[in-house]
Amino acid sequence: MMVAALEPAVLHALAITGLAAAIAVPLILALVCLPAGSAATLAALLLVPALLAVPGLDTMPSEVAPLLPFLALPPAWGLRRMPAGTLRIAASLAGPARVFLRVRLRLAAPWLLIGLVWGFARALAAAGLVWPAALLLLAAAWPVLRGLAAREG
Repeated sequence: MMVAALEPAVLHALAITGLAAAIAVPLILALVCLPAGSAATLAALLLVPALLAVPGLDTMPSEVAPLLPFLALPPAWGLRRMPAGTLRIAASLAGPARVFLRVRLRLAAPWLLIGLVWGFARALAAAGLVWPAALLLLAAAWPVLRGLAAREG
């Protein structure tokens, strides 16, 4: 009985996350290709809807916009931090499309996955499923936090 009550909220969260992911892909590419100053400005503009969410507004754009920072910023950060030497060597061996698919995408896959999980958790929380969203956020953030702690210590 409880599962049947959760199903519409989870399906709604999946749909919102999928739509936001489709919008986030061009934003990720823009964040990676733009110069650092322009990318920082775009990243700051992406944060505005998440910070200024309007309660009670249940339209699709108002549900998608707060997810964009969660979906776009981690993968863009991961793609921008790739070692330049690795990309130069890969570019000397293959064309740009193959370098993107075989090197950049594989190195950025963990950040893409974290962005999707964070966005889905945010959509779950917006649907009223706060505890599952909190557990999902903690599970997704654990590898990142552990990696940061290993670098510090």
